[in-house]
Amino acid sequence: MVSEEVKTIECDRIFYNGKLQPGFLTYSITTGKIINLGQNKPLIKANICHEEKLSSSQLIIPGIIDPHVHLNEPGRTSWEGFLTGTKSAVAGGITTVVDMPLNALPPTTNLENLKIKLDAIRETENGKNKLFGDVALWGGLVPDNIDDLEDLIINGVRGFKGFLIDSGVSEFPKVEEEYIAQVLDKMLDIQSRLDGKFDKHHSSVKEITLLFHAEYDTSQSTIAGCCTGPKKFSNKSNHKNPTKYKTFLDSRPDGFELEAIKKIIRQMELCIKRNGACPKVHIVHLSSAKCLSIVQEAKLSKKLPITCETCFHYLVLNSEHIADGETIYKCCPPIRSEDNRHQIWEALLNGVISTVVSDHSPCTSDLKNLDKGDFMDCWGGVCSVGLGLHLLYTTFIKEYPSISSEKTWKHICEWVCENTSKQIGFQNFKGFLKPEYDADFVIVDDSKEFVIDNGKTYFKNKLTPYQGFRSSCTIIRTVLRGINVYSEVEGHISDPIGKCIL
Repeated sequence: MVSEEVKTIECDRIFYNGKLQPGFLTYSITTGKIINLGQNKPLIKANICHEEKLSSSQLIIPGIIDPHVHLNEPGRTSWEGFLTGTKSAVAGGITTVVDMPLNALPPTTNLENLKIKLDAIRETENGKNKLFGDVALWGGLVPDNIDDLEDLIINGVRGFKGFLIDSGVSEFPKVEEEYIAQVLDKMLDIQSRLDGKFDKHHSSVKEITLLFHAEYDTSQSTIAGCCTGPKKFSNKSNHKNPTKYKTFLDSRPDGFELEAIKKIIRQMELCIKRNGACPKVHIVHLSSAKCLSIVQEAKLSKKLPITCETCFHYLVLNSEHIADGETIYKCCPPIRSEDNRHQIWEALLNGVISTVVSDHSPCTSDLKNLDKGDFMDCWGGVCSVGLGLHLLYTTFIKEYPSISSEKTWKHICEWVCENTSKQIGFQNFKGFLKPEYDADFVIVDDSKEFVIDNGKTYFKNKLTPYQGFRSSCTIIRTVLRGINVYSEVEGHISDPIGKCIL
């Protein structure tokens, strides 16, 4: 008989059953599952039992899930990798990330490329597993892989991301509106044939989602590259200074996002007319407040299966405070105005936007062209995996001081734990603190300050716009399947235990 090791943590504030409340969290270190959660101390029969009581300034929330992370391995591993990316993630309370299909070489667009990706994940680092946290995978949607989607689903990808605008990397071309229509129909066909053939962890194949980078080029002039360039100015715009943030912002207007989302919604409506149903669709990194009304109408009035996310940088930063030449702030869609930022916050609170993600999109410092300061000719992306809880909580309590601590944490857990788990179809075993779920959780102290220091971050290229940001909370401990994988005092686990979830 295998001996079982069990631990019970008593805490005044645990987020479970939809609210922050006192209780006892009991879990098996042996199985990695939650055994019991409630306000009464359970009687547990186990070979080894541990008990712990947390201080009143500490709280427990579910392990955070970040479903939008570019780990870039294999191929562009000098930008990021599974080891450094997941090491940074768990230091910020993130127990699961979902890797985006592009910026790796090759991109995850067919079964052969998926196998190359999995080989890279399985490679050891100094003889050890390189995943500090769990990793799931998105597949890519490109113009020539409609017949590859089923194989990718069968082999475990959680959905497919496509671009309606140049992605910035030649191996991942954009898709046209007519192709989106074909893919929507194809997904329904796949779902009808495969539904019920997945285990309980992966829920239904109907959870598989189509994700879109929703920008569409409506301009007549050359625009800043989505990720990198060089992109040349047209005669119409060559008088503009490329070191000015406004030059870049003007090149990626709100209308790009608005037009793309209109096209996606139109195709969803036509799909329903043809088939009586439509697959789930998710808009990634929404930045423009001008898109909120049509997303709200699509969700509430038209009852379309559409969701959207925003990013930490759109909630924290604004265009007015970006200095000339500070290319570290370039991302696509761009960081917009202070008024826009406030509207994004309101949409998040009102449920129009359902999740908040990092869109951790790193590169090497030379690609940011920091010395040149040319926004039109540098890589676009903000590094922030593992920093999200600091950014979100601190900005939230500053923006909405009248909202109670209990309600603040309820919102945060919905945005970065519960709704993100639903987005990837993991809501049956991750994202919530419930019996039989993975014992993934974070202990946070919201009375203790933490200062972001770029030099002390764990991702590979330490280029963030958050140097010196004073967080109003500190990550005390991150627990993955019952095992401490990071603690403020002891640092990271010496033998990583993360898994690739397929």
